[in-house]
Parts: sequence; C-alpha cells; structure tokens
Amino acid sequence: MNENSHLPARLVLPDSQNASFDPAAIVQLLGKAADFLQQVARVAVVVIERFTVWAEQEERRYERGVVRRACLRRRQWKVSDVKRLEALPNCPLSSAQRLKLTSSNKRGRPVVPQYRSLTQLLVERVRIVKALHGADTAPHARIKALKQTGLLGGVAEALYRGCYAAAKSHGHRAPSAQAEIQAATLLTVSAATLRKLCAQVRRARRIDGDPMGPALPAAEYRQWLKTGGDTPGG
Repeated sequence: MNENSHLPARLVLPDSQNASFDPAAIVQLLGKAADFLQQVARVAVVVIERFTVWAEQEERRYERGVVRRACLRRRQWKVSDVKRLEALPNCPLSSAQRLKLTSSNKRGRPVVPQYRSLTQLLVERVRIVKALHGADTAPHARIKALKQTGLLGGVAEALYRGCYAAAKSHGHRAPSAQAEIQAATLLTVSAATLRKLCAQVRRARRIDGDPMGPALPAAEYRQWLKTGGDTPGG
C-alpha cells in the first residue's frame, strides 16, 4: 500500500478550454469535490485526535513532575505550603500531614512554587519570548522578561566584560568597580547580584568546558533594549 494512501487525493478540475460544462459534468464535479472534502475532514479528525492524546500525555507527565519536585522538599514544607500543596493535581498532602503542618511552628516563605498548568506555562513562555524579541516592547518590560529566563547570567557576564573593556580603555583607575556599577545599573540589579551571576556563569563554563563568548558593549545592549531582536550575550 502506498504510504501516502491515507491522504486525500488531489482534486482534478476539467480543462475549461476543452470541456463543455453541461449539467451532468457539473454534478459529477460537485460530487468529486464533496468526496475530496470528506477525505480532508477524515484526515483532520485523525490529526486532532492524535494531537489531543499527545497533549493529554504531556499534561499528565508535567503534573507528575510538579508533584515529584514538591515531594522532594517534603522535609522543608511549612504552614504556608499547605494551600499550594492542596492546589496541586493529585495532592500529595495527607490528612495527617496537613494537621501536623498546620499545628506546627514551621513558619516562613513557602518552598513549593505556585502551581501553574502546562497550558498556563506555555502561554507565559510565549509572552516572555515576545517581550524579549518584539520591536514594540518597552525597555523596562524587556529587562523584566530577561530576568524571567535563564539568559540573564550570560547577558550579565558578557555585559560586565564589555563595560570593563570600555572602562579600561578610558583609563579608569578601577575599571572592575566601574564595570560592575555600569552593568548592574543597565540590568537594574545590585552589584552583589551581578557578581553572583558572573560567578555562576564562569563556574559553569569551567565545568562544561565552554568557550568564552564575545563581550557585550553597553551601546549594543542599549540598542537591543530599544529595538529587540536576538538576545545579545545570551
């Protein structure tokens, strides 16, 4: 059997120069068109059914992963985690555990993230990508989106090197300190956060053996903030 036999056959129209369009020919043509559309509809139904099954499987896999990660932090659960655990699909919190937690003195910020469905997560990812690369994104919104990705460290480290090279070329007595201040200001983070991000990137680079990418000049970063496009230094 032809591997493409499940696809609808191509609808062939009669040659308008050589064929006479009598009523019988028109009826025959309409019948072929109806058959063709029925084949298209059958293929569409199969595609939708398969996509639905795949989406449901991915949703269940995602939910199991969320619950598993929450359970790995079981010993760190606090009173503030109770509502978040109850919001999880297939809540892993038993009645005894709930009673023990609510009556304990384990206070503080929750360790379990707020649950979001896979659909919500995908919508949020699309919004972030659009904010990062879209030409109509305001600079402060682009920075906010950058901070929600794993690209921030790479951008911060490359931007620091770009600012350091500029400060050194201008003869600053403390180019490192100047670069820290400038890069942190451009990223709207503290100097301590900038140092931490740079240290993480350099540590990962040494472990993975990745080469150092090009430095990111401040002017190029500012241009990206205004116009978008590919994320620089990430």
